[in-house]
Amino acid sequence: IRSHNGFVADIAADAFYDITPTVRISGGPRVSFASSNYFDAYYGVNAKEAAASGLSEYHPGGGVKSAGLG
Repeated sequence: IRSHNGFVADIAADAFYDITPTVRISGGPRVSFASSNYFDAYYGVNAKEAAASGLSEYHPGGGVKSAGLG
């Protein structure tokens, strides 16, 4: 279930190795990018929320969402 109007793009590259004829392992790098609309939906603070919480308004930009190895 998703609840945002942005986009998320995932990129992965795997290498495979057969340990036995029935067992294969794989792994490689992963990176995920997201738009500013995605980040704003989950991490942004609008004027109404700022007034209610005492936090400053925050409008994040888009960019790298996560990176790692799998």
